[in-house]
Amino acid sequence: MKPVPKELEGIELFQRYLTTFNLINIALTNFKTVEDLMAAAPEILKTLPEYDVGVFQSLRPDIVIAAFHPKNRNVVLKCAQAQIKFWQGIIDDIKADKPQLDFWFAQGPELFRALGFSPLCTETTLVASAIYQDGCEDATDLFRSKGFADHICTANVAYPGYVMNGNWKVPHVMVKPGTPCPSSNLAYQAIKKWYGNDYIMYDSTYYLDEKGLAHQTDAIRRAIAKLEKISGQKLDEAVLRQQMKESNQTYALCGELLELRKNKPNPDPGMHRILDLLMMVTLLGEPSCTEYFQLLVDEAKERVAKGVGAIPEGKKEIRALHTWALNAYMPDLYHWLEETYGMTYLTCGLSYFVNHQVDTSSADSMVEGWAQRIMNFTMERQSMSFGDVWVDDMFYLAKNWDADCGIFAGNLSCKQGWAMSKLLGDRLEDELGIPSVRFEIELCDKRTCPPDEFKHRIGSFVETILTNSKKRV
Repeated sequence: MKPVPKELEGIELFQRYLTTFNLINIALTNFKTVEDLMAAAPEILKTLPEYDVGVFQSLRPDIVIAAFHPKNRNVVLKCAQAQIKFWQGIIDDIKADKPQLDFWFAQGPELFRALGFSPLCTETTLVASAIYQDGCEDATDLFRSKGFADHICTANVAYPGYVMNGNWKVPHVMVKPGTPCPSSNLAYQAIKKWYGNDYIMYDSTYYLDEKGLAHQTDAIRRAIAKLEKISGQKLDEAVLRQQMKESNQTYALCGELLELRKNKPNPDPGMHRILDLLMMVTLLGEPSCTEYFQLLVDEAKERVAKGVGAIPEGKKEIRALHTWALNAYMPDLYHWLEETYGMTYLTCGLSYFVNHQVDTSSADSMVEGWAQRIMNFTMERQSMSFGDVWVDDMFYLAKNWDADCGIFAGNLSCKQGWAMSKLLGDRLEDELGIPSVRFEIELCDKRTCPPDEFKHRIGSFVETILTNSKKRV
């Protein structure tokens, strides 16, 4: 990894995102087509600081092309404008030495804001770093060079690498539920051991019932008491209520959007799913997050009213359920699948947000509601309890959203996912008559399955298996 410039120590990765979203905002508000942008790029680059030029040149061209497409443009711009404010806020908070809290992605940030912290989701910050041409491979390799195994999830291991190299300031505290993902626990533990900052890992419930909720809520309450000592601030009930009321609106829109994807053809473009996750873990509880999902709902409804979808007119739709998760280093893949094969993206293990409303009448009811959301957050729900929860959830989605196929592009290191993949594929085939494909990727490391190989594997599946399946006849 390149040494971090002194003026960017502790914030380089966050400055990279701020610069990226600023560039996206400039591009989409000033140019109608990507061809117009590229024609003007030489002159624009002459006016930009050297750092900004480097960020521009590191962006994958296919992502830029997809962002300019009419079906993606407004949503990408809305996300970028919200993220500009977020990342500027993170940088300002670090410079002001506001208590910084890094958290595991299955938690929302609302509670942490009410405790006086500046919260930052570690895993999704790393997922975002994978979009650049050089990705986060250097940070991953730096961590592995300390003797850690190469089969640990790259959604976690680049985090210590960025901290070690000075791209990411050591937070005051790290917080996560005790989910079964050993690589996530290991990454947090390594930072705690090396830098001595606070680390709170509270217990996760194994059962998704009333007793499980009581256990989860009690564990969070005990974590809150510890966090109050670290921040020097008691839980602000008024702030939490404002955050939870806003996030209730966002969750309602998520539920509405999920229902809209039942329409044929699916009216909601697949490239938006990675943006959904980014917005949920950075800005949930803020009006900008609600406004983002309102735009998605409005555009999807408009397409339904016109009788069109995310695929080009005249193509026959293939409705794909991604039974593991989305891909981080190639979010434009889903735009390519729509344009090339008419394959739409129903949802996946990282974008399955259901409408869960929280009772905001008291601090206790809000903490309990927050705990229940964690129990049912994407991937947390499927991986913490019995394996049949994962299988049942995906089967339910495949059946009720009328999927044509299942795609398990599974993280190489996700042991619980791979343990379930064959059982899930067999059930989809036996009970619904739809085919599945399974192959290995690494969520944030393109070396395991490079972009061209990724396209080849899914393309081969579509062309040699899916087109001949009984369900498509």
